[in-house]
Amino acid sequence: HSPFTPPSLPLHSPFTPLSLLPHSPFTPLSLPSIHIHLQPMTQDERWDAHWREIMDFIKKNHRNPSKHCPEERNMHNWWKQQKKLFNANALSANRIDRFNQLLAIGEQYRHINQYL
Repeated sequence: HSPFTPPSLPLHSPFTPLSLLPHSPFTPLSLPSIHIHLQPMTQDERWDAHWREIMDFIKKNHRNPSKHCPEERNMHNWWKQQKKLFNANALSANRIDRFNQLLAIGEQYRHINQYL
């Protein structure tokens, strides 16, 4: 073998695709194409999705999202931003009741500093 030509694989190498083996029952599978047309979410739908994600998280984990955990940071930041809007009376009327529910359940599982 020269350094520029790849070595040939033995017939039953673990790297040989099954479809290339002689007399293989495995033939490439052709799937019908599927066309999915997604509509972008409205702001209300996105807000509801964030609210639902955090409510589900708190109910499942019995704690609020942490800013220290990368997987939870987006939830934490969204919640923090909504608190700022709530405190500035900038949340829309249809979101205030739902955000109050989130605040109530969040208060149940609020982190308490154990070193005080």
